Amino acid sequence: MDIPRYDDQYVLVDGSRIRYWVEGSGQNLLLVHGLACSIEFWRYNVGPLAGGYRVYAMDLPGCGLSDKQVTEFSLAYGASFLRGFMDALGIDRATLVGHSMGGALCAQFAVQFPERTRALILVDSVGFGRELQWLLRLWTLPVVGDLVFRAVQRAFPALTSNSISDEWVQGAAKMLREDGVRETALRIARTGANLCGQREEVFHDLHESLGSLTLPALIVWGDRDPSVPVSHAYRAKSLIPSSTVRIMHGRGHIPQVEQPAEFNALLLDFLSASLRAEPTKGQSP
Repeated sequence: MDIPRYDDQYVLVDGSRIRYWVEGSGQNLLLVHGLACSIEFWRYNVGPLAGGYRVYAMDLPGCGLSDKQVTEFSLAYGASFLRGFMDALGIDRATLVGHSMGGALCAQFAVQFPERTRALILVDSVGFGRELQWLLRLWTLPVVGDLVFRAVQRAFPALTSNSISDEWVQGAAKMLREDGVRETALRIARTGANLCGQREEVFHDLHESLGSLTLPALIVWGDRDPSVPVSHAYRAKSLIPSSTVRIMHGRGHIPQVEQPAEFNALLLDFLSASLRAEPTKGQSP
């Protein structure tokens, strides 16, 4: 599969220089990657989704090629950053698509800024259960976590599915090794988890607030996810009213990369059904 190419653009958000991609026109979609990841994790999705929507994807602060100076680590801060990104680009409302850690940030955004959220899509999201892969739990340990993360940076190509192209793997690995990514990822991991797994108290208020959502919501999960078990998809469904679960069989933690055609079709079907009657007023050109 050929690797799609997009032009890197930059915008200042609260004084930080943030890299982003934008393609297409129509209602806005905002794609938010996971912990220690980058916009490369949406490389196979931006173009196909941009056929009917205006699609934005950015490197979160501390990730990829965005500035690495991050002084606060909380769900509220992450949601406020997303609002700042939208404000900087004149995005009034958007459907938020969050993968892994990005899913928790998008869910927090939806409850914190419901007037800015058209719909919510969670992809193998953290935040819905204590169980986490042992590798992620080791990141929370002093010294040991640093050593384990360095090993992951070196071994990333060997940890990915054989179905993913070598070119994509090498590009994502390069972003993972960017200066400052390790420090940011470890601080975030230690905020949201410990050796026993996810810190439930960090997500308690979010869980309490999700029941107030009235927007369309889709939950997508790979049934072979080794990082965040598929049972968490159904916990998310129990907390989010009128949400729908779609399981991608035989896929792991990054189904949008492992099987992009199936993933893109799931999202486009959901968007077509849920946003068909939505007005386009206030959308970016």
